[in-house]
Amino acid sequence: MRISDIPLLGHYYVSGSLDSEAGIYANTYDVTGSRLVSCEADKTIIMWKEDETTTPETHPLHFKPPNDIRCF
Repeated sequence: MRISDIPLLGHYYVSGSLDSEAGIYANTYDVTGSRLVSCEADKTIIMWKEDETTTPETHPLHFKPPNDIRCF
């Protein structure tokens, strides 16, 4: 799943834009900490809300970091 496939407040991201317009400049949480605000290169500001029906069973996290991680 790509970030462009995630529904946001009832709308879907429109694909087909130029690659230069596909960047994200900033991400931050609102005052309550329940929504993520993103500022994108195509001059849009999007507020992402939490999916309250998500559980570890419905969306498991399969993250296995590589063994050769180094600190620089």
